[in-house]
Amino acid sequence: MTILLILAPYGAFAFLMLVASPAVSLLTAAAICLAVIAYDFAGGRSIKILGVGSVLVFAAVGIQVEFIDTSLSVSAVKFAVDAGMFLVTLGSIAIGKPFSLQYALEVVDAETAKLPGFIRANYTITWAWVLAMVLMIAIGACAGFFVVPMNALLQHRGHVLMGAGHSIAVQNFNENIGILVMVGLYGYMVTSGMRVETAILVFGLFVSGTMGLVMLRHRRNHAESDLLHLIGGDPQPKAQAAKPGPIGHGD
Repeated sequence: MTILLILAPYGAFAFLMLVASPAVSLLTAAAICLAVIAYDFAGGRSIKILGVGSVLVFAAVGIQVEFIDTSLSVSAVKFAVDAGMFLVTLGSIAIGKPFSLQYALEVVDAETAKLPGFIRANYTITWAWVLAMVLMIAIGACAGFFVVPMNALLQHRGHVLMGAGHSIAVQNFNENIGILVMVGLYGYMVTSGMRVETAILVFGLFVSGTMGLVMLRHRRNHAESDLLHLIGGDPQPKAQAAKPGPIGHGD
């Protein structure tokens, strides 16, 4: 239940980005964070650093998008959210209160909480989150070097098949649905008792295997027929067999 409450605002944010504006998605996610905080408070639990930080991040970026700079792209909004959560997780370490410690104290007994290794384990977990945020920011920044040319290619080729705007909308829909499904599956695997390492391995094998199947399918289809004309490309010339010369005439 705890992991679902932690992921709920981010799952809602990813889903709403499919069907609503970034400002609506951000402010709704902030409202869900406030609801989770109220739920913890009503149950006698402590107010979490991660929850308060998430409210501030979602609300700040939402206000920025709605009232200050309405031209921010979806990628810029996601980058801002990742950067904000990086500061929240790093800040919890800087003040000597790793955010995971609050969740851990609610599920262990007093004797376990006094063990020296308990505090170290929570610092390690929080540092892992910090590293994950750094990797997400770096991957997002590096992916821009590939996503922008790919989107340009989609706009150039997409009008041949279904229209440029339609093709980009389909791509964004599939990307965000994939994110939502993966987050849901990860939450289910973790709550069912699967180790985090195993979940990461399963996701890695799934993505690698799926991409391998797509590559094989593409090569097979390309070998069977010319596909370039479907995306507005020049068809590849087919090799013609050399015609035999007249019999009896030598060089």
